[in-house]
Order: sequence, then structure tokens, then C-alpha cells
Amino acid sequence: MALFIKECKYILKTPANLIYIFFVGLFFFSVYVPDVGADNYLPPQSGETAQSAPGMFVNPLGEYRAVPDGDDNKTIAIGVSTLLNEFIPNKFDASFLGGSKIISLNERDKQKVYEILERICGKEILEKALSSEMQEGAYSFDKITEYPQVRMFILSCQFDISINEFNKLMREVGKIVGGQNKYQSPEDFVSKKQATYDEAMEYYNEIITENLFGKEKLTGGLARLFADRMSVISLLLGAIVAVFYFFRAGKSNETLYPKRISSMKIILIKYMALLTALLLPIILFGAAALVQAAQIAAQYGVSIDVFAFVKITVAWVLPSIMISASTAMLITLLTDTPIAVFAWLVVWFLQTATPPFIGSYGIDRMMIRFNTVLKYDLFQLVRTEIIVNRVFYTVLSFLFVLLTIWIYELKRGGILNVKNIWKRILQKH
Repeated sequence: MALFIKECKYILKTPANLIYIFFVGLFFFSVYVPDVGADNYLPPQSGETAQSAPGMFVNPLGEYRAVPDGDDNKTIAIGVSTLLNEFIPNKFDASFLGGSKIISLNERDKQKVYEILERICGKEILEKALSSEMQEGAYSFDKITEYPQVRMFILSCQFDISINEFNKLMREVGKIVGGQNKYQSPEDFVSKKQATYDEAMEYYNEIITENLFGKEKLTGGLARLFADRMSVISLLLGAIVAVFYFFRAGKSNETLYPKRISSMKIILIKYMALLTALLLPIILFGAAALVQAAQIAAQYGVSIDVFAFVKITVAWVLPSIMISASTAMLITLLTDTPIAVFAWLVVWFLQTATPPFIGSYGIDRMMIRFNTVLKYDLFQLVRTEIIVNRVFYTVLSFLFVLLTIWIYELKRGGILNVKNIWKRILQKH
């Protein structure tokens, strides 16, 4: 315990960690706090209509003038016709590295999408929708092709599939297409109508009163948004702190240990101390977020989960910190250089350059993105996917730690001399 405390004190005083704390705080106050104001949850004004007061249903968290009409079949039809518009010409719109791109699927992936369409529509409906006569009258604009006859036909069909199964299948399409695309958030296909005041209130009660205030106790949604924001900054800066910690530690006598202490114990102490130092500021800012949530809850008379921010920090943010710290630790110890900083900048850019429409939680994502306090139903739908993602990166982190222990043992035993390797490489050039 004494060695662990010693390492924690050492990390907390490093310039890199102080910079980390500063930017985590800056991110919290500039990116998270403004998005969770108490006015975001106000209901529509009593007695008014969308026609007489066009702005009254507008809310920073939702558009109450247009509400779901409850027609699941129409929702499925909208989604299917949208997919067919891209499937027929094999031109799918997706975002990669911050930019929109039209991609074409290979034959294998296109067959997978066809099979999904067949499961949604049935063979008879799909074959007719794909027939050549249905494609007559097609027109293109801005790289998008529209098939009016296909759309009209699909909108007239009845589908023998539940809305939940439809949403799951459309998300499968989203994975096949790749990047950030419209099929990853199938609830956006929901059929909507112009709302009266009563309908707007009913929608408000569903998404705010029942889901956010009731099922999530407000803090559930806020904590997800908090984790989304903190993951972005901690994934980057956590690795940078780890690089400079291990790079400086390798040159500092005060962090060297005698041979009687095993390599495993040394690396584990350093790794746990590093995780503690990186997680502590996020937990503290989570406490500040909880205070803000309590004030909002008091205004609306709802109860909160006081452990929500701690739980989501450990479950969502910690695995991201673990993978960034373990990767940086491994590369730094292996090369005896801070090159991991530049490598991780590239990784972070690739992870963040394409912002998600709502969420991003595939196995290729080192951080969980869920950039709204709403969408409780979507969260329930992707919960298993999120758990798999977090478990995967936690296990991968420990594998990197074990590899780091092995490399450190080789270096302590004189078997691996990185400096000599670099000298030989430079001499050849």
C-alpha cells in the first residue's frame, strides 16, 4: 500500500496530470454543463397549439410539434423504402473521418442486406419491390437516387414483423454499411404527425416524465451524457499522462525498485496508481454533476440515484482509460520513447473524427458515445452491445498489462536493451 500511495503522489504532481485535470474540468464546464440546464425539461405551455404558437413545443431536447403517430407499420415502411433507395443502386450514404461518403457494398455484404430485407418484407414483397418495372421513373439528385414507385408500393404494404425486431435488423444493416449512418438509429424512421397540445403533452410525459424522471430518475440520462463527454477527453489525455509518467519514471531514481520486488508487482502498482490518478478527477466532477442534477430534480420534484455518476464512470469511462493507459504504457516501455503520444493522437482522431448521430458502441469503439439524455428505449436496445464492448476493452487492457510485465522483466534481466536496439538502427542509417 505504501508503494501504491507513493506512486499516486508522484503521478498527481506531474505536469502532464495537472494539464489532464485542467482539460477534464474545461470539458466538463464547457461541453457538459451547458447541455443539461433545468429549462431543458419544461413541458409545453398549457392551452396553446402548435399552430397558434409555433415555438412553444420546441425544446433543446426534443421537438414536440411533431410526435410519433403510433403507426408501427408506417415506420417500418419508411425505413424499408429508405433502405431500398440505397440498396437498389448500391450507393449507401455514410460518414467517415468527419466527412460524408457514398460507398458501395461488396457482393457478400449486399447479400447480407438482401437477407435482412427479406426477413422484414417477406420474399414476395421484396421481389416485387426490386422488379424492373418498379424502378421506372427513378430520378437522382445530390448523389441520391429516389424510386417513387418503390416507395409508394412499400408504403401500401403490411409487414409481419414487430417494431423491436425491425429496429434490431436495421441496426444490423448499420453495422454492415459501416461508419456513421442512418440505420444505426432506426428510431429516426418513426412515423410522426403534427401535434396538438394534448398530443405534445402525452409525448412529453412519455419521454420526460415516465422515462427520464421515472425509469431513469433523471440521473440515468444525465450520467450517460456525462460519460459520453468525459470519455472523449480522458481517452486522449489519459494516454498522454501515461506516456510521460512511464517515460520519466524510467529515468528517475525515485521510482526505481530493488530486485527483490517482482516485475509484476511493480507494473501493477504503477498501473493501478495511474488509473486512480486518471479516474479521480472524473469522479470529483461527477460529484459536481450530481449536485447539479439534484438541483434540477428538486425543481421538478423527482428523486435521483445518488450513485448514478459513479456507476457509469466505472462501467463506461474506466475501460476507456484502462485501454489508453495500458497501450501507452506498453509502447513507452517497449520503445523507451514518447512515440506513443503521436500514435495515440492518430487513434483518438480516428475514434472521434466521425461524431455519432446519437450513439456509438460497436466493438471498434474504444469509448462509448451516447450524446443525449433521452432515448431510453434505444439505450435498452443496445445495452448488451455496450456491455460486450466494455468487457472486451477491459480484458484487452489486462492482456496489454501482462505483456508489459513480460517486457519489463526482460529489460530488468538485461535480456532486452532497447537503447542498444535504437543505436544499431540509427547506425545503419
